[in-house]
Amino acid sequence: MNNSYNMTFLNDELYFFEPIDENLFFDQDSHGDFDQKPLKFYICIDGTGEKYWIAEVSIKENLCYYCVATSQTELEKSVREISDKHFPGLLELKNTQIKYFTNNLVYSPVPGFIAENAFKNLTNKKIKDVEIPPSISIPYDVELTPIIDMEKGYIRGLQIKKRNLLAHYEITAIASKTSSVKNARLEEIDDKIIWHVLTNDGEIFINANIGEKRKKLNYWS
Repeated sequence: MNNSYNMTFLNDELYFFEPIDENLFFDQDSHGDFDQKPLKFYICIDGTGEKYWIAEVSIKENLCYYCVATSQTELEKSVREISDKHFPGLLELKNTQIKYFTNNLVYSPVPGFIAENAFKNLTNKKIKDVEIPPSISIPYDVELTPIIDMEKGYIRGLQIKKRNLLAHYEITAIASKTSSVKNARLEEIDDKIIWHVLTNDGEIFINANIGEKRKKLNYWS
């Protein structure tokens, strides 16, 4: 990984995220598309599980995502892939921080056809005046925060937080409400974290925390 990153190497344990929504297990007897991508969850339960590598990626105390992998090499690859997909530009920013941990976790996937059934019964995710279908938001959110709080264990040195920085799919939904998006990239401008979005109607700038949209950088104070 780029040596300019601020990296902290830690071992073991953690406090959890939010309990898994029981609606994800809705209608398990229904038969759907078995080719649907499963939702990959990891649960920390004291005294059980297998050893995994964990990365917490943030910028200026803003959580972006967590990665879980079976080896350090695979984890570093996953960090790059998720950054490129959900936060393009993030790993090139000066205040990006990556912390590494190891701990025993229980891998608990939800089959794709079960998740697909559940999506039909869940409400849209709302950001500002934009709504994102759960069939889009939930798989992406699980990909970004795959560790689930079951209040059965913890990882030393890491307290799981809720993501507080908008990802690419959310920014695209906001920007696409008025124009077609060509490109979007995370940037630090005037000590602020913003999404620089190129659309068919020109460029816009979106606050990466709250989704406020501007056409010029006479900016958020």
